[in-house]
Amino acid sequence: MGKGNYPIAGHYMTSQGVLFSPLEQTKIGQKIYLTDLTHIYTYQISMKKIVSPKAVWLANDTSENIVTLITCADDGQMRWAIRGNLVNTEKATKDNLKIFGI
Repeated sequence: MGKGNYPIAGHYMTSQGVLFSPLEQTKIGQKIYLTDLTHIYTYQISMKKIVSPKAVWLANDTSENIVTLITCADDGQMRWAIRGNLVNTEKATKDNLKIFGI
């Protein structure tokens, strides 16, 4: 996290709020928060589109510090691809990890 492209693929579920099902509702400009329990990484969504399952280039490393989230779209025929640019990194503390329910 925080260096190059950090790609994550997850299952899309029909139950709202489960796994990667919320990705369909994301909007450009929203924030994505990730943690490795040492740092909290904040990314801002800069790309959202439906791509072919063959778009493996999404997992390629980049010189930009980004996150790439991928899940199914169109009943599994296509994929949602969400990308965010790293906008902040902060040290994880007991207090700020509460956002993750930790």
